[in-house]
Amino acid sequence: MDDVKKPVFSETSWLVKLLERGRTEKFMETIDVTREIALRFLSIADPNNRNLSRVSVENYAHDMLAKQWIDNGEAIQVLSTGILGNGHNRLNAVLKAAETDPGINVRMTFIFGIIPEARRSFDQGKNRTAGDRFKIEMKVNHGAAMASAIGLIEARAKGQRTIGGRVSSTISDILKAYEKNRSVYDDAADRMVGIGIANQLGEGALIAGYLVLSKEPGIDVPRVDTFFDKLIREEELPHDVHITELRRKLINANKEKRARGWRPWEKLEIVLRYWGYFITDKPLPASGSLPVTGNYPKIQTGKVPFEEENA
Repeated sequence: MDDVKKPVFSETSWLVKLLERGRTEKFMETIDVTREIALRFLSIADPNNRNLSRVSVENYAHDMLAKQWIDNGEAIQVLSTGILGNGHNRLNAVLKAAETDPGINVRMTFIFGIIPEARRSFDQGKNRTAGDRFKIEMKVNHGAAMASAIGLIEARAKGQRTIGGRVSSTISDILKAYEKNRSVYDDAADRMVGIGIANQLGEGALIAGYLVLSKEPGIDVPRVDTFFDKLIREEELPHDVHITELRRKLINANKEKRARGWRPWEKLEIVLRYWGYFITDKPLPASGSLPVTGNYPKIQTGKVPFEEENA
């Protein structure tokens, strides 16, 4: 085809010219993508884009090597700001295929000049998650944990039980809640994400638990800080039996309950339950373990004796 571009990427101005043109107009190009061309396009990728799908990259690369890849017209979109909007899996698949066939080239369609506001609609059929949206739109690297935490807090406020009767918040609701209290959520995430063994315990549930407790009227916030610090910092093993048992329970959650593991809302329930025993110094049952009951417990402040009521 005469209209297929075969750029020589030693001419560094080639992509620059396309990007400059895309600032003022929208246009389409069909390009035979080599390893070098894929690298050049990936060099303008947004680092906050959602994570690659390893399975998709490997499947695409397999098709490319088998000469079964078809350019179906689903274009890779480049924003008017000069940022690669989508197509990361396809371009990385070219790199993967080039490991086997260095001379491979794959025909792809590109659209330049897409306005940034249109980005929310990219790959609508790919089930972009709340975590993806956080990473892309809010520039939050720990988007999955943040989205999980806010979803838990919103659902609990709506009366969700932790077993059955699940209440869901839309991705838009979660993003709006974050924007409304961004500094509060960021501060809580900074205390948990990537700290100690928080990732083994469930960062989303920990962030949610910290926020639920620290915002409770009459709560002793320094005690909340101590509770979570001891829970997630492995180098300082807690002497408190409540925290030791909670840590063990969360780490072994996948084995203790069922093959699929505990859901985040079940983890949040158990964190809040152990907090109640911790702050009131109430002895644990003889078994040493508290169960998931299906209901969030009443938040204990430690100002009054332990109350057995659910929230």
